Amino acid sequence: SGVWNAATQKGVLTWSASPNPNLASYSVRTAPAPTYKADDESQIASLPPTATTFATTEGLTAPGAVALFRVYVVLN
Repeated sequence: SGVWNAATQKGVLTWSASPNPNLASYSVRTAPAPTYKADDESQIASLPPTATTFATTEGLTAPGAVALFRVYVVLN
């Protein structure tokens, strides 16, 4: 899920930890709105397997902006 944090002026993404024992990392990616297309996505972060949140301003440059994100599980 994603929410706007007014105090930090960032969008905060939150997800459930993967139960996969081969989890190496999480890849956070974004694509231009209005429809997420994997062909247009770009990685904005690679996070350790202990992470379940990520804060960003990527694509959130003005009040009311909409940004699309996906969090991928990367396996060993």
